[in-house]
Amino acid sequence: MNRIDELIAKHCPEGVEYKAIGDFARKTENIRWNEDTDSEFQYIT
Repeated sequence: MNRIDELIAKHCPEGVEYKAIGDFARKTENIRWNEDTDSEFQYIT
């Protein structure tokens, strides 16, 4: 059993309910990705 499974078994013995991310998060328009094109990774500024 991996760590996530152990935590779920300990804290949610009846299991967990699946929810789509859109059910509890809102899309926002004010997030901008960094403009550094030389970077290997993108990040939000």
